Amino acid sequence: MGLVNIEGKPLMEEWANGTETYLGLSISGFPNMFMIHGPQSPISFANAPAVIETQVDWVAAVITKMHEEGIIYLDAERQAAVGWKQEIQNMSNMTLFPETQSWYMGDNVPGKPREQYTYLGGLVSYAAKIKDALEGWEGFHLVKRDG
Repeated sequence: MGLVNIEGKPLMEEWANGTETYLGLSISGFPNMFMIHGPQSPISFANAPAVIETQVDWVAAVITKMHEEGIIYLDAERQAAVGWKQEIQNMSNMTLFPETQSWYMGDNVPGKPREQYTYLGGLVSYAAKIKDALEGWEGFHLVKRDG
């Protein structure tokens, strides 16, 4: 798709050594961009329409809250994305996924970094986590409109 971050670095290059999102919904350096049905979300282990609805509702709430608070720029903080990735890997390490060859771990694409690509905590836990992050803008860098 030709996506590049605010430094001009292509997303494919940014993820060359592994996927890094915040909440499976945003990527540091790609402000005001949201992903639905993407990596590091629970999409592979929950009912897809329910996950999509949860994510779309969250994005709509983000946009509404941005408008209400005069926020024009929202970017996931790099440390928040690193923490999210670590949480996913920690959950994965409590399972047998790392011991098997599967697409869940990226084994279906030669040269792809081997890591857990899906949030394993379930949709209820995921929905609570993204809701909590929205309430206090946890993990996001914000820029407000002047005035």
